[in-house]
Amino acid sequence: MKYQIHVNVHVIRYNAKHGTRLPQVRIQEGNKTTYCREVEIGGPSKLVSPLDKLKCGARVWLETDGPIHITGKVPYREIKEAMV
Repeated sequence: MKYQIHVNVHVIRYNAKHGTRLPQVRIQEGNKTTYCREVEIGGPSKLVSPLDKLKCGARVWLETDGPIHITGKVPYREIKEAMV
């Protein structure tokens, strides 16, 4: 499975404005989105900066087919609910 990993600037700004500590690392695996505090990539990866951005707005991200280890995993819906 291919993973796309990037840091969500909107969560960074929200945390700064509201004094919160929501996880800022976003991992996309197919249709599943997860946020976390840390991700370890256990295989080859590449940094991608194409002309087009992702649907979520990311302009630069890491891609890997290798195994990953996630620390502090939080489902996307929890981040979305917290930022209302």
